[in-house]
Amino acid sequence: MKKIKCLMCKSDKSTVLSSFRCEKNPKLGNMKVVRCDKCGFVFMNPQPTYKELETIYTDSLHERKRRSRLKFLKIWYEKKRMKLVLQEARKINKNPKNILDIGCSNGFFLQLAEQQGLDIYGTEIGKSQISYLKKNVTKNIYLSEKDLVGKVKFDIITAFDVIEHLPDPESFIRNCSRLLNKNGLLIIMTMVMDSWTYRTFKDRVIWINEEHLFYFTKDKLKELLAKYGLKIFKRKAYNNSLLHLGLFVYRLLTGKKVDFADSIIFFARKKG
Repeated sequence: MKKIKCLMCKSDKSTVLSSFRCEKNPKLGNMKVVRCDKCGFVFMNPQPTYKELETIYTDSLHERKRRSRLKFLKIWYEKKRMKLVLQEARKINKNPKNILDIGCSNGFFLQLAEQQGLDIYGTEIGKSQISYLKKNVTKNIYLSEKDLVGKVKFDIITAFDVIEHLPDPESFIRNCSRLLNKNGLLIIMTMVMDSWTYRTFKDRVIWINEEHLFYFTKDKLKELLAKYGLKIFKRKAYNNSLLHLGLFVYRLLTGKKVDFADSIIFFARKKG
């Protein structure tokens, strides 16, 4: 574990908001989520090193998703996201040529993008997962978006449930800005601290856990994007369907951790 300074203001003064035991690697002990005393940004501190993060994430997660009986639901949601992405992208560019999906998991979203005529690229971690994607989805799979900087530019970059997992979100945003074409579209989905659910239930939300290193509000993400020439022009709540509502009520009644209308999709345009 390593101590870090605030991502937004570089202060080293913070107050602990919550503490919990790392379930996926008990050897790491208690994880602490803190709020910066200077600017109010929320993040895990100290944070796992890269090698420690490898003990939290396993390739078997992707395989379980591929074999899940609920796989059809995942594909259904990916189709909804694809429709939304193309709808917004075509407002800016009537004929987008390519897309980069960062943290592309099993590639369901990329396969839908290819069916829409887009050249597809993706990133994912784990040797076996990368091998699977290159064999079954596309050869254009990379370990990180930074591996593509200076090689190709994109009309669309998507990152669903990614930025909160990254040890260096600022470098990620910088790389995305460099990878976008003029008027290119960056779409980020992440949970937000200023959601109704977090304000109401605090530590009972399911996403306060060992996988998430940084916790943005709408304004903090806007601030970080603006630093690299990206302007948010639209926000949309993601997990607000009747299915999500039913799951929320079930978890609430059974005393489990909850989430509802926490995840926001941010649409940001590169200033031309």
